[in-house]
Amino acid sequence: MPRGKSYRRSQAARKREAERHREVVSPKSDPRHPVAGGGTGWRHRVRAWPTSVHTGRQHKLVIPAEVPGKRFVLLVGASHLRSFADGIVAMPKDLYSFGVMSTPGGCADQLRTEVEHAVLPRTPDAVCVLAPSNNLTASINPERAGEAFGRYLASVCSAWPTAQVFAVDLVPRLTVPEDIQEFFRQEFHRVAARLGVKYYHHGDRFPLADRWLWCRDGLHLSDDMGTPLLMESLLAATTQHLETATPEVPCQVSPTPRRRRPARVVVVGEVRAPRPPPSEWTCVAPGRKANGAPLVLRECFIPLNPVWFSPGVLAAMETPVPSPVDVVSTGSKRLPVEHRREAVSPKRKRPRKEVCNVLIQMETVEQVEQRRHPCLRRPVVFGLRQIVLRLSLRLSLLPLRLSLLPLRLSLLPLRLSLLPLRLSLLPLRLSLLPLRLSLLPLRLSLLPLRLPLLPLRLSLLPLRLSLLPLGLSLLPLRLQATYLV
Repeated sequence: MPRGKSYRRSQAARKREAERHREVVSPKSDPRHPVAGGGTGWRHRVRAWPTSVHTGRQHKLVIPAEVPGKRFVLLVGASHLRSFADGIVAMPKDLYSFGVMSTPGGCADQLRTEVEHAVLPRTPDAVCVLAPSNNLTASINPERAGEAFGRYLASVCSAWPTAQVFAVDLVPRLTVPEDIQEFFRQEFHRVAARLGVKYYHHGDRFPLADRWLWCRDGLHLSDDMGTPLLMESLLAATTQHLETATPEVPCQVSPTPRRRRPARVVVVGEVRAPRPPPSEWTCVAPGRKANGAPLVLRECFIPLNPVWFSPGVLAAMETPVPSPVDVVSTGSKRLPVEHRREAVSPKRKRPRKEVCNVLIQMETVEQVEQRRHPCLRRPVVFGLRQIVLRLSLRLSLLPLRLSLLPLRLSLLPLRLSLLPLRLSLLPLRLSLLPLRLSLLPLRLSLLPLRLPLLPLRLSLLPLRLSLLPLGLSLLPLRLQATYLV
């Protein structure tokens, strides 16, 4: 007998359900197939630890001595904490006191078992949980690893309820593709956020291209380069979590609010007419006129209540929006209302008069500004008369300038001929400049002696001017004598 449509639907539903629960990891990126290549760093020789009776794996618990004034932080993880437990890489002791609980090769369920059976001499102030990187190979898919990690975090929180629990990202590996590690990392973060546990990422501290951060197996960090980075990451996460933890704020009882009386609004106005009984209603249909008494609209308004508004507010409100009444009651006295009247636009004048008005208005504004700020006062010329006077003065000087123009043009070749001589003497003048500057103090020192002689020189000035023609007449003889010599 052939199968029906319902059978095919059920088979399709089963197929979709199987695809949903199928392993997320593709066959090409199976975590069980290691990636070629390993690290180049150094790691110490592994020491033998006692075997735990609960999980059958090596287990070590290191609890430091109690130091007054320092918080006790317990690190819980797998083989990445072996170097801290053996003392190969020491955690800093200046801020916190760190303890280590390490179970090499343990997955999330095995670490949960060790936490449940752990016996500590004192309760830690904070617990730092390293995300189990062994679940990259122990779990089928990220969902199963997330479920195991959730049980692991719940056990840690229940084992030490008074401690501040936070989680740190898993340590990357070279043997697992980066995208697979990112899937697990996001799933762990999602589980921690659902449980209310703070999750700190540090994957960017360990780039996969830096092979010296791992040892030869590509799983564990090197003691010389990788583990110190892990120590810095754990210290940074611990400091950030403990220093930025939100303090508990005690619940404050809010005071009982006082009971206020409801505001009483008094409406004063005309009494509205009572509503007519239903027998007197008039039915108005489209295209028909209403039969009955005509409808009269009455002007109704509600005056402002002085209880809610002060007299100043009432007066300010009446200015932009005038009331239809002439007097507004403010409780104590009745204020007259001034209604604003619209300004009537004047008749348009001639353009010439408008220009004159604009000039007068500009002059008035300038005078007002100068009166307010005396420092801005400056001569301002307005009007046509001043402009005509200046123009006439320049026109009167124009013939004189034109008469002197030939003389200036005749002297232009002489000035151009003397230009090379002036340029040749320029280096000489520049060379004498230091000498002149050196003689400047001497000249300044002789200045008090020259000032008393100034009246005598001024008195001899007419005599020198009178002898000037005689000197000019003797100038050719002096030049000829200089030539003969």
